[in-house]
Amino acid sequence: MKTAVIFFSLTGNTRRIAEIAARELNAQILEIKLKRELPKSMFLRIFLGGMQSVFKMKPRLKDYSIKMGDYSHLVIGTPVWAGNFASAIRTFLAKENISGKKIALLATCGSDPGQTIPGLKEALAGNEIIAEAVFTQAQLNQDDWNEQALAFAGNIRLKMDG
Repeated sequence: MKTAVIFFSLTGNTRRIAEIAARELNAQILEIKLKRELPKSMFLRIFLGGMQSVFKMKPRLKDYSIKMGDYSHLVIGTPVWAGNFASAIRTFLAKENISGKKIALLATCGSDPGQTIPGLKEALAGNEIIAEAVFTQAQLNQDDWNEQALAFAGNIRLKMDG
């Protein structure tokens, strides 16, 4: 059973959790990157990212070499943009047409994940969702994301073995 951790991160929060999960699960890691990066201004990044999410846009991605057929288990991580998952993840899911996998979902956000997890579940119909976690900014301020990321990875491992 091979596992891949696939994520998109704008500010590094999702990357932080994804890297811990990949290390703990001994998994391949893939950071999804936009072909055309968002502007440097945080205001414009948030505005454009939110707009892409609201309108369900699918921006072009940089090439990557991972093949979904090589993996039985996936961890998919995304920041929350305007109450939904990032547009880069939307593009990835549309491109890959993933089915028949065991998948864990993770989202990072300021406070309210909105429809991120339900939206991912809908986009990933035909797969078994084995775990999900939302990491909020309040948790980041308490500096306990590492502990919760380790618990999340442990939960995934239990469900993979079970």
